[in-house]
Amino acid sequence: FTQYISRVRVEKAVEMLRNDPRTPITEISARCGFDTIRNFNRVFKAITGHTPKNLPDDVDFSYSYQPKSAEGFDPTQKESILLDD
Repeated sequence: FTQYISRVRVEKAVEMLRNDPRTPITEISARCGFDTIRNFNRVFKAITGHTPKNLPDDVDFSYSYQPKSAEGFDPTQKESILLDD
């Protein structure tokens, strides 16, 4: 869950960096839910491979759900059913 939240936050940060590059990175970090700029920079680089200041324009970063199970279970498949309690 933590990895998912981090990816969603970084994806939003990338969007903000591209839409308005004049916005200070500290402001983007705070708006995306990071407590410290140090943590933001660490997580951003771990996910994108780049620092926020050095993110290339041609990097395609969009999050897509990738199941980690060996069976590749996708809860959105037609065969999935909703169970009642």
